[in-house]
Amino acid sequence: MSDYLKAFSSEHFRDQICYTSDPVLLRHLIVKTDEFSQAQEAMQCEALSEEAIRDYVDTMMRGFRSHERFRQEWELSAIAILLENTFTDFAEEFLSDLSRLKLAELNLPIQVAREAVERRSQEQNMRSFNVTPITFGEIPNLVVFEIKASAAFDNMSMKEAQYA
Repeated sequence: MSDYLKAFSSEHFRDQICYTSDPVLLRHLIVKTDEFSQAQEAMQCEALSEEAIRDYVDTMMRGFRSHERFRQEWELSAIAILLENTFTDFAEEFLSDLSRLKLAELNLPIQVAREAVERRSQEQNMRSFNVTPITFGEIPNLVVFEIKASAAFDNMSMKEAQYA
């Protein structure tokens, strides 16, 4: 089991984040922890694999009991945030599945996963934004922008898009 993920179950980690049940504030608090920064860096360097995360979550979920508060809700929430900016099939599946659950025992991780899915959606919309300068002939300083975007500008007129 990965030391990076084990750090999410430490008292030190919990003491930094356990005083809120608001998913947006919890996300903010988790992202500021050293444990999260180290895990995020490990993922970027491939020292922490998706398989290790899957195994950790599988082990953690063995402790799930119906009608009992899930004791590892902080760890599961941290993993959801960790996968928020990971655009792989595993991350998509994990966040999507967790965000669609309707279980009181997992309320906080579910809310955090929904926040992560929303942020991923916004990030993907921003990534699809393309601006290509087009110049006309020999006219200096005249540049018209061709705007290409997916969902970000679907509901805007071209005039609104010019000023966005």
